[in-house]
Amino acid sequence: GGNVDLAYRYYNTDWNRIFGVYGSYDYTQTDNNGFRQLAFGIESLGSIVDFRGNLYLPNIYEVRGPLANQFVGHNLIINRAEVAMTGGDLELGVNLPVIQNMRSRVFVGGYFYDGHGTGNTSGWKLRGEAELNRTAWVDVAIQDDNLFGRTVSFGLSMRYAHRFLPPFRQAEQTMDHKFFRERTANSDVNISDRLTDPINRTRFIVLTSDAGTIATDTGGTPLNFLHVQNGFAGTGTIENPYGTLTAALADAAAPTSIIYTPHGGTFVENVNLVAGATVLSNGPAQTVTTQIGDQQLPFSGSVSGLTGLPSIVGNVTLADDSTFSGFDVTGGMTATAVNNFLVETSQVNNPAGDAIVVADVDTGEFRNLQVSSAAGRGLLINNSAPILSDITVTSATDDGIEINTIATDRVLALNNFNISGVAGQGNDANVTGAGMLDLSLTGT
Repeated sequence: GGNVDLAYRYYNTDWNRIFGVYGSYDYTQTDNNGFRQLAFGIESLGSIVDFRGNLYLPNIYEVRGPLANQFVGHNLIINRAEVAMTGGDLELGVNLPVIQNMRSRVFVGGYFYDGHGTGNTSGWKLRGEAELNRTAWVDVAIQDDNLFGRTVSFGLSMRYAHRFLPPFRQAEQTMDHKFFRERTANSDVNISDRLTDPINRTRFIVLTSDAGTIATDTGGTPLNFLHVQNGFAGTGTIENPYGTLTAALADAAAPTSIIYTPHGGTFVENVNLVAGATVLSNGPAQTVTTQIGDQQLPFSGSVSGLTGLPSIVGNVTLADDSTFSGFDVTGGMTATAVNNFLVETSQVNNPAGDAIVVADVDTGEFRNLQVSSAAGRGLLINNSAPILSDITVTSATDDGIEINTIATDRVLALNNFNISGVAGQGNDANVTGAGMLDLSLTGT
């Protein structure tokens, strides 16, 4: 961060007192956000009593700095933020007797800050200050409030002042009285050297945090997450996840939950989805719909494309109203007499048979997939009409995709299909019964 101050001070010789006003620009950079503010202050410095007051005004367009979403237990916390606080402080101080050209002062004061909807705080402050020969200022303060608690701070300011003597051009009137003080100087008579005292105020932007809210669906029901991570055998919280996808799917809450692998991994198991379940990996950027719109899941987006996805070594069986996203499957995938499912952003590589088999499906969707088979077809679509888009078949020992329609009329579209390296036909469509097949190919 940084600060820029512009100040004006006036020394009243009759009263032996300095009056000042100042304005400042502050910038504070955190790990996540940058904040800006304007600060204004007034002061009155004397031989016995000092007074000052400050006002801090953050940029109203940058009061909230967003923080990443966060998991806690089974919940997703969204709308988290760092918040710049608007506030001010006052302090009144007394000058202590000068000892060996060292001045010291003690101050008492108070402050108030508003958190723009995250609460406010007020507190008291005690401060001690020592100044040595106009060269060093040492500052120790203790303050207490209901938000930040009791804190102690220490500050040190150093200044080097140098006279530019001939041959440099000399000022018509010396400025020595503003920067230097003789040991015999009597502050009861003249405090003009304090015209160059440091401006005392809070130089960083005071920040608090908004803890956020629990993510819900658009109807207000909290989203429930069951986390899975290799090496654990827990209850599905982010702190104590399940160790296998099978264990998470056996949870009574699985049909209405999002099963998530926040740290990826390799899962050696057959995965049988249950109706309504959503199974997501952290590979692609994963979003969920919440009360404030779509929100990205923490840790997701670790992979670009379909290479390096978390892996499943085993077969995957789809279920009604299920979602499966972000895995590299070494095994087969089947959907039999189920509907309204979604499979996306995954690889399916079956070394022992057809990669994807779909039978008796009226509604379902496969998109953004890479498919291969070392012992069969890339996709086998029997008496079904799923949505198929953005699918690449890289190899197969039989057809790239085989479509069989028997007794039921079907409408099927292949959008952005790429088929290569297959031993049979790229697209093999067959009508063997009374049903009709309306097949369209786009970008294929």
